[in-house]
Amino acid sequence: MTEQPPSESTPDTPPEHPPLTRRAEWTAYSTAFISIGVLPMIQLIVPLWCLLSLGMSATMIGIAAGARSALATVFSIHGGAMLDRLGVRRVMIFCALTSVVLTVLYPLVPVITSVIALQLTLIVILQLLTGFLHTIGWIGCQTQIGQLSRG
Repeated sequence: MTEQPPSESTPDTPPEHPPLTRRAEWTAYSTAFISIGVLPMIQLIVPLWCLLSLGMSATMIGIAAGARSALATVFSIHGGAMLDRLGVRRVMIFCALTSVVLTVLYPLVPVITSVIALQLTLIVILQLLTGFLHTIGWIGCQTQIGQLSRG
């Protein structure tokens, strides 16, 4: 039998990971803040905004609030595969930046249309996308910290 070089991973030795740098830590923690810090604010503000500003019914508000977790529920495993295939840091940064841009679009919904059914449709689309992006961003943060801290 031939021996493997010490730099390669074997079943007995864990794979080597890049060193923990300030840049990597900052990326993970800032994305975690966006994914987990913004998430509770959006979950609280959107239903209140739909009721008080847009005058939506309780059913419409429930649809808008529930839509946030629909894509994340169905596609979280695929998102994890995407993290593995494209790289954790790249996907994590993309998710964080895209979710920030989409979150800023919420106040534009009444400007785009005054028809309440179209407003609900736009809010549901924003909820679906931001919910998925926040979930994948958070999974990416956990993955990156686990890889970098060798834990």
